[in-house]
Amino acid sequence: MNKVSDNVVEFDAVTVCHGRVEVLRGVSFSLKRGHIFGFLGPNGAGKTTTSYTMLGLLEASEGRCSVSTKRIGFVLDKQGLLDDLTLYENLKFFYGLSETSSKRSDAQRIKELINSVSLDGCDRKLVKTFSTGMKKRGELARALLIDPELLILDEPTSGLDPVGQVDFRELIKRLAVQKQCTVFIASHNLSEIEAVCDEFAIIDGGRIKTEGSIGELRASGKSLEEVYLEMVRP
Repeated sequence: MNKVSDNVVEFDAVTVCHGRVEVLRGVSFSLKRGHIFGFLGPNGAGKTTTSYTMLGLLEASEGRCSVSTKRIGFVLDKQGLLDDLTLYENLKFFYGLSETSSKRSDAQRIKELINSVSLDGCDRKLVKTFSTGMKKRGELARALLIDPELLILDEPTSGLDPVGQVDFRELIKRLAVQKQCTVFIASHNLSEIEAVCDEFAIIDGGRIKTEGSIGELRASGKSLEEVYLEMVRP
């Protein structure tokens, strides 16, 4: 009998090219089942390319990207909802596109998701009337429609004020526990990664500079900011 891997995602020396430019250069890391993984780096470091490769939207020029599940939810750094529909209409539309089977009605399933992201009472409101924070929560509800085993979040708190950032982080942690899914967060927000994640990696210039666990980092007496600046500062 084959042993089930503890890793949901494995990158093994992955190189991704845009034309002749190597955007990822021999990137290797793995995502443990049920953990929250933070992927840090400055703008243009390769974070979004890594997310797209994991989603199968980009192919590796060299190396291997292995993802052990098809149930992948994602929130990218772009609008993921339709402005001229209500939140309920959005979720019903995307739920209809999914292959998720459930004995529960669409309406019950959607209501549960809206409640889970703290948007109670907003189901009949047009998305274009939402604040940035409300849109982020709505996008997260869309990502959770398929009960994902892997959740990919690309700059999930960009555009949120400090209170909104804290609230969204707590929501991610709570949902990760409740849904028992692996979460990959691509970000350049150091405090976000340190507050939410179990493991982290720092990428710069398309290469992994360092990786480790947040617990080990704290035990070492170093802050994530110190390590980050050591890795990416010229």
